[in-house]
Amino acid sequence: MYRFRRALRRIGPPGAGLLLLSAAIAGCAGASGATVVSQPQAPRPQVSPSQNADPAPVTAPALTGLPGRDVSKARDGGGGDLRQVQFFSPSLGREDSYLIYLPPGYSKSAAAGRRFRVLYLLHGDGRHQRHGAGHMFQRGHVATAANAVAASQAHPMLIVIPEADDGTVVGDSEWANTSRGRFESAVLDAVHAVDSAWPTIPNRSARAIAGLSMGGYGAVNVALHHPDVFSVIESWSGYFTQTPTGPFTGASRKTLDANSPARYVRSLGSSLAANPMHVLLYSSPTDKLHVQQAPFAAKLRPLGVPVETRMFGGPHNYSLWSAHIGLALQFADRWLTG
Repeated sequence: MYRFRRALRRIGPPGAGLLLLSAAIAGCAGASGATVVSQPQAPRPQVSPSQNADPAPVTAPALTGLPGRDVSKARDGGGGDLRQVQFFSPSLGREDSYLIYLPPGYSKSAAAGRRFRVLYLLHGDGRHQRHGAGHMFQRGHVATAANAVAASQAHPMLIVIPEADDGTVVGDSEWANTSRGRFESAVLDAVHAVDSAWPTIPNRSARAIAGLSMGGYGAVNVALHHPDVFSVIESWSGYFTQTPTGPFTGASRKTLDANSPARYVRSLGSSLAANPMHVLLYSSPTDKLHVQQAPFAAKLRPLGVPVETRMFGGPHNYSLWSAHIGLALQFADRWLTG
């Protein structure tokens, strides 16, 4: 297990986000300095309303007011609205929260009956509470990139960042079900809460999950454990094997294997055939965890899973992730249906 503990710089002015976005969009087209290994692009899958649907779709709520409270800040950039919403997580047995980013024109579109695709972003760990949902949103320049992608693609989506604080300074939950808490299940609680409160498309084909560092591991592990919930997976500087440290201290080999995607993915052939996925993996050659990326992709491809892998120069921190947030959002936009 790898913890991201590098001290983070203060957030720059909005203009800095635009510079990072330029790098991101360039990265989508094969930016200089990036090594791209990708599967041939298949046509966007056409999913009928009944195919791969959740067992009990949630009816979109009437627009009598927006849930939660507005926490938008001028420095977020890009327009749109950021809201913090509290909800009860049965898996954690307490109140939890998530941030949700609404694209410009959301209220008008929702009032006209539009339903939205959703991208879930899982944060990493880090000391001094600098690992949470708000930090990921701001340091990742999510709003600036999201609106640039929406403007060019005309496919707005909702972006949700679960908080799921484990109550410790380090914040190392691994987004997994351990003795420290049921954080994998808490992600599913957040999905249900979002579908209950917002006009989403409550279908796996319209849901993506991504994350950075610990969140990149969590996105892959959660999605492969629940292939009926998500159809797009992204891991940014993530890892694919679990170790007996942190919340997994003292865990049995069986438990470690069951939470190591690189070890169990080959057993998912029939499940992945029934629930097609698209996967994006990227890392940096200076990150010691990058050696796990190519072998994991090599295990996915024989199972019929289209995988795009990339290597970008840069450290294991927000200077890398925010520079390529545009790539991540465009990948989700490309493969989510609806």
